[in-house]
Amino acid sequence: MTMKEYAKSRGLTQKQLADKVGIEFHAISAYENGWRFPRRDILDKLAEQLECEIRDIV
Repeated sequence: MTMKEYAKSRGLTQKQLADKVGIEFHAISAYENGWRFPRRDILDKLAEQLECEIRDIV
């Protein structure tokens, strides 16, 4: 699954996920669309919030 699919399956909006990770919601959009790539520390937080492995969302 993609990051977007994991978030959707957990009922999280981009804003909610961003708030949980501590980043701007615009960044989530950029990550989902491949315009930017998250730093390692952000990847760790995203995987934790989405209850998946980093390899599942990159």
